[in-house]
Amino acid sequence: MAQHRVLQISDTHLLADPDELLYRRPVTANLAETLSAAARQGPFDLVLLTGDISEDGSPESYARVLDMLAELDHTRTLAVPGNHDAPAVMSSVFDSAACRLGNWRVLPVNSHWPGRPEGKIEAGELARLASALEQIDQEPSPGYALVAVHHPPHFLCSNEVCSLTNAAPLLQLTARDCVRLVVSGHVHDDYAHRIGSTLFSTCPSTCIGFDHNPNGHRASSLPPGAVIYDLFDDGSVGRRAVYAAP
Repeated sequence: MAQHRVLQISDTHLLADPDELLYRRPVTANLAETLSAAARQGPFDLVLLTGDISEDGSPESYARVLDMLAELDHTRTLAVPGNHDAPAVMSSVFDSAACRLGNWRVLPVNSHWPGRPEGKIEAGELARLASALEQIDQEPSPGYALVAVHHPPHFLCSNEVCSLTNAAPLLQLTARDCVRLVVSGHVHDDYAHRIGSTLFSTCPSTCIGFDHNPNGHRASSLPPGAVIYDLFDDGSVGRRAVYAAP
């Protein structure tokens, strides 16, 4: 059975200065250590960056991530913007177009809401996703979708800054049988659960982990990490997290 390996990297939060710390963490070094840990499980058909690639939106930060990914054995890279990103700068460095992996379509969704930490998906973006899913359903052979969005449409944290303000329309679209995987970032946590045939998965940050306590978010003990997915042509999905060495 055909298999396609995808590496999800999220919330790297790099800065223009490669030596600058964020949350007292060496974000460039943390990304390098995460990539080193992931590289042993490559090669990858796709590296998927699910937002907050940059903390300051600087061209230098995006270029450094691209240079660091060049050391990884992979075929292509796709990125969606997070709330900290500068989408125009990001798109000048990274591809954000849908792509095909065998029977799978990887469909990026933009949830960036300028000036706001929470996410919002514009009507035009939802319409593009709906059209892409319709095309999959109309294909003569079975096809499946991986939907990638920075803000998780369904997560255990009730804090509004961790969510999409209009998650319901996206959840309605992802309830289709062809949608087998929805991946997100933003919450700096390793979490996965199913709704029907769809696996919803969030990715640990390479920067810092967050504890989603109802009384307030705090740094967690989660080390810098990423998630690897194996997409099979029968629509099944394998998932495992990989972490930088302590």
